[in-house]
Amino acid sequence: MRAKFKAILFDFDGVVANYGDNHFLRWKKITAPFGISLSKRYFYSLEGLSSDHIVEEISKNHNLSLCDKARFVKVISNQSRSRQLPKIDDVMRLLLEKLRAAGIKTALVTGGSKARVTGVLDHFQLTNFFTTLIFSDSYTNPKPSPEPYLAACRELNCAPEAALVIENALLGVQSAKSAGCPIYALTTTQSAEELYEADRIFASYSQLYEALESEISLPSKVKKPYSNSLSS
Repeated sequence: MRAKFKAILFDFDGVVANYGDNHFLRWKKITAPFGISLSKRYFYSLEGLSSDHIVEEISKNHNLSLCDKARFVKVISNQSRSRQLPKIDDVMRLLLEKLRAAGIKTALVTGGSKARVTGVLDHFQLTNFFTTLIFSDSYTNPKPSPEPYLAACRELNCAPEAALVIENALLGVQSAKSAGCPIYALTTTQSAEELYEADRIFASYSQLYEALESEISLPSKVKKPYSNSLSS
């Protein structure tokens, strides 16, 4: 069967790595001393940005003084050195294994730092599943700019229309759309209503796997145990 897509481009936080609400709770705790009551909906609307860009957006949105902003940056910098490890869903790992076996090119496209993301990939032995890695320092303009995904397409020598993007955040969906890539979304952090610009939306990793199974030469069944719910 001829593959519908020549490459698969994965976001990191909320797609390959599932942190649950850990990121949100960490940022909520950090921003509280500055008089900020950070809402989950607002925070996840910023997903896809680097920590530096999130600091800029929150500081601007809440009119932080230059002094408070400097303190905010320092706290974030210190907190970044100690992070909880995410969960890697069994189906996501299996999907990466099958894509590699099928010879499908893959890229990781993230707003995260190289140090943080490679630390997680190395810990879970996932690095070799990706043909190329695109970090926050690989481009100038972050999501929703098309730059991150266009950079991945150039690295893979793949036309955007043949590179499927897997995202979980609206900024990432908009970035992929602007780049001309087809886009599938997982509802790990934002609702289907918020991700409406995606071509297809999935409520579980297993649903995503089954969709790709019919479009790429993947095995017909998932042989490892897994949960159907992204929230579990």
